Amino acid sequence: MKGIYKMAKINRDTHEVRELVIDAINGISQPYPKNVTFLVCQKIQNSPTLFQRYNHLSSILTDWVVNNWLGKYTSEVTGLKSNGRHVKVTDLFIKSYSELG
Repeated sequence: MKGIYKMAKINRDTHEVRELVIDAINGISQPYPKNVTFLVCQKIQNSPTLFQRYNHLSSILTDWVVNNWLGKYTSEVTGLKSNGRHVKVTDLFIKSYSELG
């Protein structure tokens, strides 16, 4: 039974990651570039309000979970799929991202 409650909490909290992506993607011009996930994360890191939300979610779910869901929800919100290319990042809170296209 404990696992069911934990899963419900993760689903609720990942929904908050989706809301974070929606807020961060606002203002990124369409058509979305293939590095839109990078741009979303860059916007989160450069906005004190968004980065505070990111840190709060990471403290609940872990950085790994939040970062993976950031990528999933960026793909979902933009309607773009991974083109299979992974790009390493050194200057953001993420270590890499998948290009979308």
